[in-house]
Amino acid sequence: MEAMTLIEEANRLGLRLSVDADGKLDVKGPRTPEVLAILPKLKENKPGIIAALKKPKLVEGQSPEWHAQEVARRVIEKGICLFWAELHGEVIAFIRDESFLRQVPSGMVAYTVSEIETMFDSNIDDSQRRLVHQVKKLASAKVVED
Repeated sequence: MEAMTLIEEANRLGLRLSVDADGKLDVKGPRTPEVLAILPKLKENKPGIIAALKKPKLVEGQSPEWHAQEVARRVIEKGICLFWAELHGEVIAFIRDESFLRQVPSGMVAYTVSEIETMFDSNIDDSQRRLVHQVKKLASAKVVED
């Protein structure tokens, strides 16, 4: 199973995957039968999962538009998509709405569809988006229309 697929499945099961300060995979969450069944796969794919959480790679040969459409498709179908945001230099989560917040790994910034729409419908540039991201990250703030 591909690392991002495992990460998404773990999130669906209520697990929070993150990379600790020592670069080790940290797994927190319930220990249901489904979770216990996926743990060996997580262990087997640990290097790939750690790399994906640090900086998932774009699919080679695919355009940025394809990637944007893929993120949108995953958010619509699964409610959540984790991906590397070059603008922010980290993995972020796009979620359908706040009901998916519990699936976002600890310490990761999440944006709802309405927050994304607000940010991109506004006349703000990338430097302002970086500032909004830092505020959201440090203060658990929400993006709202002015």
